[in-house]
Amino acid sequence: MNKTAAVVLLGIYSFIVALGGVIGYVKADSIPSLVMGLAFGLALLFNTFGVAKGCVMALKISIGLTAFLGIFFLYRYLLSYAFMPAGLMTLLSAVMLVILLLLAYSHRK
Repeated sequence: MNKTAAVVLLGIYSFIVALGGVIGYVKADSIPSLVMGLAFGLALLFNTFGVAKGCVMALKISIGLTAFLGIFFLYRYLLSYAFMPAGLMTLLSAVMLVILLLLAYSHRK
């Protein structure tokens, strides 16, 4: 996996996570959505810089955060079967998780 592409996609994913929290707050007055969206988005963004520098721990943390978000949104999707936002975030998280795992695998060689 190309590291530069993975880093750019991780940055975009972190922005989408944070933006989703803000949208959840604006549309539904959900303070937990705002807090968690911004917290996870900023944590992923912070780790994006670590992944760009080749820090293995930042990559592992990013994999963990992305896996957690994927499982969380899959759970939410299975409760409602509504594609927005839970289904979309499940799909994005799964794609990002595969990208990060490919990067981790290529990093091991």
